[in-house]
Amino acid sequence: MQIKNDKPRIVTLDSLRGIAALCVVLGHLTGGTPLADAIYPTPLHLLRTGHEAVIFFFMLSGYVLVYQYGSDENFKYGKFLVSRFFRLYIPYIAAVFFGLLLFNLCDHSAAPTSLFISQLWHTPVN
Repeated sequence: MQIKNDKPRIVTLDSLRGIAALCVVLGHLTGGTPLADAIYPTPLHLLRTGHEAVIFFFMLSGYVLVYQYGSDENFKYGKFLVSRFFRLYIPYIAAVFFGLLLFNLCDHSAAPTSLFISQLWHTPVN
């Protein structure tokens, strides 16, 4: 179920959303590593500002949705919700179940051997 929109995409905003997503990924990859401490006092720290990038990403996504559908007199909110549900939540639910499947396939009797994991997790996974 596609909702028709006649407005062109704003490529610059798509690029900014991509940069924000990249900052989130870099923040996750470098979190808890010596690299994170090394780049903290430098301008490169902006490349791993995940929290701020998430807020910016959501604000920009909200703006893009209003830009696309805000002035459409034929816009139906119910149809939009159904479209968003199937576009976002079905893959999300599939990813959660896939993660749970992988979690259940892991050997839970082995103690974490990584210093990174043992510093972050002080209680067992339940």
